[in-house]
Amino acid sequence: MSCCLGNGSSPACNWRRSHQPQAFTPRPPPDAYVPPTNVRVLIATKPVDFRKGAMGLAAIVEAEFKADPFSGVIYVFRSKRADRIKLLFWDGTGICLLIKRLEGSQFRWPKIEDGVMRLSPAQLSALLEGLDWTRVHAQRVQRPTATL
Repeated sequence: MSCCLGNGSSPACNWRRSHQPQAFTPRPPPDAYVPPTNVRVLIATKPVDFRKGAMGLAAIVEAEFKADPFSGVIYVFRSKRADRIKLLFWDGTGICLLIKRLEGSQFRWPKIEDGVMRLSPAQLSALLEGLDWTRVHAQRVQRPTATL
């Protein structure tokens, strides 16, 4: 049975027409994630079990790195296949877990060994874009001695 009286003017027809699913319009991708320049970034060079969530990775930070996961440092973990990474950090209101998977590619990663290495925020941004972060180097500028 049709909701319309034949001319499409009944309230039920108008409601159905106004509540039809809209066509999906993809949004442009967000700009690259660039962390603040004063943040520390530590990378776990050894792959971790990617079934672990935020608290499981926080436990790894405490137990294996002897560090505080709630200090504001960004901790970066990789999967065995190196196509996925997880970032764990405390933003002041809660623990955050950012996950990224590269399609058809792998993240450039240091040699697999136990331990942690430090990255600059610019290197982290390059890593998240799937670029070779080892080619990103901060230009050292001498501190000014006086103002004009």
